[in-house]
Amino acid sequence: MASTLLLIFLSLLVCSCGTSIPYKPDSPMQTTRFTARDGAFSASVPQGWIVSDDSIAPELSAWLLREDLAAGIAIRELHPDKMTQERISHEGMKLLASISAGFHENAAVTVEPKEFDMRGRKYCSYELDKGANRQRLVVFQSGNRYFECEAAAVKGEWRPSEIDKLFSVQQSVLSSIGEVVP
Repeated sequence: MASTLLLIFLSLLVCSCGTSIPYKPDSPMQTTRFTARDGAFSASVPQGWIVSDDSIAPELSAWLLREDLAAGIAIRELHPDKMTQERISHEGMKLLASISAGFHENAAVTVEPKEFDMRGRKYCSYELDKGANRQRLVVFQSGNRYFECEAAAVKGEWRPSEIDKLFSVQQSVLSSIGEVVP
């Protein structure tokens, strides 16, 4: 009886533990860092990637492109109202991820929002399927501002292992984010 209860308890404990994020922040990074266009944060640049200072997408805080232009990581600021910000502070980043997902029309959520901590910062990620294109979005807070980081393949055919590598590059960028001190 005691061993059965112990087995049930351990099973419940394992099932209730937070889900792990399959993408490790282990991609090699350059020694150079980029700063968001408005100075909200800085982060490291992955090897084999460039930071676009192009004015094509002025609504982005940062835009990184793989050197062959086959993939991109875009970071944009989200602007929740005061009431939503209060709810996020109480309910967590999963609420912000749900709001973010609502803005991506014609896309199915394939991986439900998962909250995680990395280097003392809270994040929440989810994945979308836009036809033949998988995307991963991660929401986070920097200072008193909120951001969405989107990683996506933009050209060519991608094997699942290549998409996983892209998402690990994204995780590495997020892991390197730091506040900019004026």
